[in-house]
Amino acid sequence: MNDPEIVAWPEICATKIEAAKRQLDAGVRMLFAKEDALAVHTLAFAAYGLLADLSKGAGRTDTLRRLEADAKLQDGKEFWDDLKRLANFLKHADRDSTEMIRGIPEELNEAALLIDCFLLREISDLSSPESQALWLWHHALFFINIDDAPDEYREWIDESHPRLHAETREERIDIGALLLQKLRRAAPKPYRMDPDQILLPWRLVIRPTIGPRQPS
Repeated sequence: MNDPEIVAWPEICATKIEAAKRQLDAGVRMLFAKEDALAVHTLAFAAYGLLADLSKGAGRTDTLRRLEADAKLQDGKEFWDDLKRLANFLKHADRDSTEMIRGIPEELNEAALLIDCFLLREISDLSSPESQALWLWHHALFFINIDDAPDEYREWIDESHPRLHAETREERIDIGALLLQKLRRAAPKPYRMDPDQILLPWRLVIRPTIGPRQPS
């Protein structure tokens, strides 16, 4: 006899903000697991669309205004052109089924996920291990101090400090994965985690072959 309480096919249930958070979290997990860059981009850009609309609806548009201003700069224009070119490439295949995309660095995904974190902080907080790990990892790579952070972050800094100077993206991803593991074990509480300096989200994209550095 079948148990009526057993649900063999669970349904998808989420609010818009929950959906954006889940997309962001999944993208971060995939990034640090070195999974497919196109899938990471799809999640990051989907979360961006939701978070941008939610920010506008809530009247919290400081981040969007700053992104718009930065996008008018030459370096910013380059970033947004690449981001939108890849997003458009992945949308349809009815008129350009044989087209190939190339020339876009995978570091674009880190920058897109960081933008999602900026937008999320406008309307909510960084309450998941994934969003906190991405946020803290980014700022650590650029040696930007964050006072309000979990204890696990301080432990990770002490353990990983020499590797923050790593020249390869692969090693930087590896230490980010370690931070995510620590935070997932600890189940951290929501933090504001305000940085000493505002980090332009696309610095990793403009010079992807250069190691971590002080922001200009």
